[in-house]
Amino acid sequence: MERDLFLAADKLRKNLEPSDYKHVVLGLVFLRHISLAFEARHAALLREDPVAAEDRDEYLGENIFWVPKEARWSHLQANAPQPGIGKLIDEAMAAIEADNPALKGVLPRDYNRPALDKGANGSFGWRADISGAAPRRQLAPISVARKPRRASAKLKQAI
Repeated sequence: MERDLFLAADKLRKNLEPSDYKHVVLGLVFLRHISLAFEARHAALLREDPVAAEDRDEYLGENIFWVPKEARWSHLQANAPQPGIGKLIDEAMAAIEADNPALKGVLPRDYNRPALDKGANGSFGWRADISGAAPRRQLAPISVARKPRRASAKLKQAI
């Protein structure tokens, strides 16, 4: 899995500087991390009470970020092969921020920029599990000695 993740991430990186690339990866890792927690709670609520499964308060009460339908990993995964995946990820980040005030202005929204290969976006992390230790180990070699942006520091704390 770690090898697959590294190869997919390397395709995505292409000509990006490592200092920029780490922000791209951290945003996707954070998105996957909150999606896993959300999806687990969502599945449990669907079994108990399907109406409650779409109630934001059911998640917030468990310290789980609310993930709108258009930002859910399954939606993004289903659309990953399309060239517009960068725009969908940006919209997903904006939707998550809109529904979770604690994340306002924190999540990256630059996945649709020209420097990112739109074809490679479709291969990054959608098959692999991009949560846990593998992405942290992958980010270690590309860390740079410059001061991290505020958003990256908050994302690292959340993971």
